[in-house]
Amino acid sequence: MAKVFVLQLLLLFSLSTITRAAPACTLTSNGDDYTMANGYVQAIFSNSGGSAMITAISGDLEGGAAYGSNVLADGYQLQQVSLSGAIETSATSSAATVKVLSNTSSLVSIQVSDVTAGSATETWVLSIAMGARGLQVNTTGSVNSIANNTKALKTSICIHKILATPLSVYGFYPNDGVVQLMNANADQSYFYTARDLGRAYMIGGINPNNFNENSTTADIVGDGTQISLDIQRTASYPGQVTALISGKGAGPNGLSGFVEFLTGNVTERSLDSWGPDISDVLQQQQQQ
Repeated sequence: MAKVFVLQLLLLFSLSTITRAAPACTLTSNGDDYTMANGYVQAIFSNSGGSAMITAISGDLEGGAAYGSNVLADGYQLQQVSLSGAIETSATSSAATVKVLSNTSSLVSIQVSDVTAGSATETWVLSIAMGARGLQVNTTGSVNSIANNTKALKTSICIHKILATPLSVYGFYPNDGVVQLMNANADQSYFYTARDLGRAYMIGGINPNNFNENSTTADIVGDGTQISLDIQRTASYPGQVTALISGKGAGPNGLSGFVEFLTGNVTERSLDSWGPDISDVLQQQQQQ
């Protein structure tokens, strides 16, 4: 029996107060890379070299297609993480199958099938509409729980993960409040919770010439690039665990990030607090 999950995200930039005629949507391909844009937002999906991931998102608040820096430090991907810390990811699996669903001036949309990571398989639908300030990501998938995959399911979890370059990460929980952190140490870089998460947003750039990774502060003025990424979850399931990522937990090139659990869980003692990365939490739970 397979476990099935259906999730939706909206990856977007802040709304502009400038009024202008909405630019046309465009969809171009370069080999196995697909670029979707509408003047306000541009997204790149890569399906080359055994990769299936959203590799870049950038925006222009004025809708002039003068896109800024890529806000992703590591692309949006499907992962299966084991107790040992081993990671199987769609970023290094066999290439998926891409089908163009719409390529008009009002809507561009692609369907990506056979996105795989370990025993998990998904289908993604990526869309940008005319005038929209974001990329719509709809995912449907399942985890194979039969035969030789049963053991893997008991010793691993499946997640969606995205690492970003903005400095500060915030989580808005409509029924509970807000959580915020920046530049966290590795052992306190993930905030796990089963509370309903409405939005996760990452704000602020850094001055790369003055940033000290060992410091608790960073210069965000001068030649620092001010960027943001806003993740709105439009479909989830009750009790689903999510995690905000800050500082060291976002890898060598990132400063913030977001995770949503598809299978697996964390114990109650790990919830609603900042802690280590997922593999460390799983190992601690195994030892309890």
